[in-house]
Amino acid sequence: MKKVLKLWKVILFVILGVIGIGGVTVLSLYLMGRFDDVVIEPEDMSFSYVLPEGNGSYNEQLARFEVAPNEEGSFRMVINSTTEGVTETNVTLSLLGQLSAQDTQGYITDGVIRVPQQVQLNRPFTVYIENEDYFDLNNQEFSWTNGGTSVLTARSSNVLLASQ
Repeated sequence: MKKVLKLWKVILFVILGVIGIGGVTVLSLYLMGRFDDVVIEPEDMSFSYVLPEGNGSYNEQLARFEVAPNEEGSFRMVINSTTEGVTETNVTLSLLGQLSAQDTQGYITDGVIRVPQQVQLNRPFTVYIENEDYFDLNNQEFSWTNGGTSVLTARSSNVLLASQ
């Protein structure tokens, strides 16, 4: 009878040990975030633009947008990705080559254009062309477009991917 009890104790300890190891494994995977949703980062990004008729174009020889301001002093752009099922859609914009300043509404500017610092993939955002107000000799106010060249860079959560 004692041998049977010892046998059952051994079997019970083995079963509890297997359950314990399984539990520790599942808890470890959970704490490492292995049960979270699948993260799909963009593998490519590209800029496209929405310009009202006659307000500008993309100069392929110089590889740059040439924009004349509309009445609102703006145009729209979209950062696209062809990666299917992207879940990481946050994109951070920055302006290269110049010191850029950030204002309180989440926009950055280099004195030529003003753009939001955070945008979403495949969603349009507005690029504002910067103007300064001046007074002429007759004390009449007019708005002057600063003009110049800006280099806009988009960076996704995928640290290996950036687009200009």
